[in-house]
Amino acid sequence: MASMWVMGLMVLSTAGAAMAGGEVDLRAAVEQAPLLHVEEVCAPIRTTRGGQPELVPNPDGQTYDLLLRYFCQYWGPHTTVIIDLATGEVKKHLIENALFGWGTLGPDGKAYQHLIMKGGVFILRYDPAKNDFEFLPDKAPVGGEVMPMTVGTDGMIYGGGSRESKACSYQLDPATGRITKDYGTMGPSHAPNACWGYSIAADDDYVYMASGKIPWYIVALSKKTGKDEVLHTMDDPRGHVTVSQQRYGCTATSQGHGKIERFWLYQGKAIPMTDPKEKPPWPQPEKVEPWVKLPPRPELGLAGAVPKADGKVRIWYCNPGAQAVAPKAALPDAKPQDLGWKCIDFEVPTFPSSVLEILRLDDGRILGAGESYTGNFIYDPATNTAVHTGPLGLSQYCMVLHEGKVYMSGYPSSALYCFDPTRSSTLHTAASPTAKPLPVEHKDSNPRLLTYLAHAGSGCHKMWTAAVGGDGKVYFGGRWYRNGEGGGLGWWDPKAEKGGGISQPFANYQINYICSAAQGRYIVISTNCVRDQATNTPAPETARLFVLDTMRMEIVRHIEPVPKAAFTGAIADAGDGCILGITFDPEERAKAPPKDENGNGPSYGTFDQSSILYKVNVETGAVVWTKRLPYPVGFRSNENADGHDGFDFLPGPDGKIWTYTGARFVPCNPEKKWHYAYLNPVLVRIDPRDGAIEVVGRLSHGGRLAFVGRDLYLSGGCKYLEGKNEILRRIRGVVPLPPR
Repeated sequence: MASMWVMGLMVLSTAGAAMAGGEVDLRAAVEQAPLLHVEEVCAPIRTTRGGQPELVPNPDGQTYDLLLRYFCQYWGPHTTVIIDLATGEVKKHLIENALFGWGTLGPDGKAYQHLIMKGGVFILRYDPAKNDFEFLPDKAPVGGEVMPMTVGTDGMIYGGGSRESKACSYQLDPATGRITKDYGTMGPSHAPNACWGYSIAADDDYVYMASGKIPWYIVALSKKTGKDEVLHTMDDPRGHVTVSQQRYGCTATSQGHGKIERFWLYQGKAIPMTDPKEKPPWPQPEKVEPWVKLPPRPELGLAGAVPKADGKVRIWYCNPGAQAVAPKAALPDAKPQDLGWKCIDFEVPTFPSSVLEILRLDDGRILGAGESYTGNFIYDPATNTAVHTGPLGLSQYCMVLHEGKVYMSGYPSSALYCFDPTRSSTLHTAASPTAKPLPVEHKDSNPRLLTYLAHAGSGCHKMWTAAVGGDGKVYFGGRWYRNGEGGGLGWWDPKAEKGGGISQPFANYQINYICSAAQGRYIVISTNCVRDQATNTPAPETARLFVLDTMRMEIVRHIEPVPKAAFTGAIADAGDGCILGITFDPEERAKAPPKDENGNGPSYGTFDQSSILYKVNVETGAVVWTKRLPYPVGFRSNENADGHDGFDFLPGPDGKIWTYTGARFVPCNPEKKWHYAYLNPVLVRIDPRDGAIEVVGRLSHGGRLAFVGRDLYLSGGCKYLEGKNEILRRIRGVVPLPPR
């Protein structure tokens, strides 16, 4: 280790002079970079996703089957645990590779569900009489991200989705298990925007779809003629439209432009509701008879439904009428069994989670975040132990430390949580096996759900980046999904306990990075040019840095640091009212072959040869200098431009900006062509005064950075680097000692 550190110092001392001498010397320093000794500290998270209950009534009309699905990733493998609450029997059903869609309870008492699998969209049916699943013979003629199902007033099952930028639907006969009608596409095209067939309903004569999101349509299709008609249009990009199924008819709700409209859907028309108590326009008996009469629901104790790393699960249930009446049952110290409860024990597979985010806490511990919804961990270097705080209803993409608390956000709807690392987590803990965990919204929960920044003004579905302002607020930047691609800025005021946000300035500018500058006076916002889907305004030619003055709470200037660069890239506080940034070289991007009409073209990293490093004074708007580096940037302007490519651009304790160069993106999964990783990068530190670059050493793969003393911790790296990104890593003594 000592010899490796000496070699690193030698390269550091030559590389600073090398950059001053030009690109050739930097290339030489990068090519000669020593391989750094990287320790694999721990795999801090092993868990499983899922565990949400689904009840399917048994044929006895008195009890249910309880289904609990557990999975590694959205595409599986999926293990469904089937518990017959009438007999206590436990079975397991495994599907290796599929994406589960939405479903419905059929009129026959069986549960139907869409599954996206290799070869198309399949229909999975669960039969509570057999406690088992079966695949129906016909593929569903639908596509898209959302594929709803419903039972129409005629007892047929209707499925929907999207094709060719339009909504689409079909009919399934539950008696035969066969698709009896493909209605094809319905309604107007949403092109050039994407289409989601969000909800479906059907009466005897018409199929209704809520087709969105830009704009929203309520579409009616005649089963007899196949003709369709738009019944309602709503163009608010923040709005939502839903069609709903009733036993003898259908309804719809439209929310947008600050108002709510409700409709009866009858005879292919949308009839406005004037009174919530008014009778529906269709003939309806006084007593509504459902297709399936549901028995009283059992009480469920699911505090242990999400297992720890060992995969062991214990759930409790109590069927109606099973409560004990003995006097002992009324005592405070009565056991659950004394009250009529029964427990079921089983095991499910658990999986290591990617380590995608890390942050140094005030006491020197490391707080990290795993992959979607797997939660957080705390690693203590003093004891060399890691504690997983438990799965969380947040797909986390960013976090920031402020006054000892960690504020973290991501997806969905830019949910914002606050975590106190000095307290124990309250996730998935309860006073008894049958009690419920403390709700995350509760003031005593840890972490605590504060708000949804999407609804506080930002409009963002996913926050990618965070910073602390000098006004004491924490700021988050991100992007819209489905109803736009633009950006939004959100914030939280811990003293006032109130959120806020703006989105209008960023309709054409997706936010990928933010940082503070001038001791927090300014929040600097780095953007990526996109088309405004709501107005179909084309993407601008040049991306901007937006500068928010936190004292005035307004954007005071726009800066275009690199002309014709469609992305201002990663940024960091450089001190003295300046920021340092790095982005793509627009001259090289201009030489790239254009994509074809299907969007196919050169992959990221296959044609970039250089990047642009720049320095900007955010107080004056002046570009201090720009430098061309002979290597491409270490991030992509795609859905992972949040650092989950395994990249970082972070001020270190030595006053330098630490980042990566000297590598490019390469395919890392032959089965999924969009899986690229930034491999064999060289760790460097940049002097923010003049851009001098000093080479530290080479790594097999990059990652997010966190400094503890002279040690550097790294996340697992790119989210697509499966099998390698589950490890928290460390490089000891890599930060140089300050000069004497």
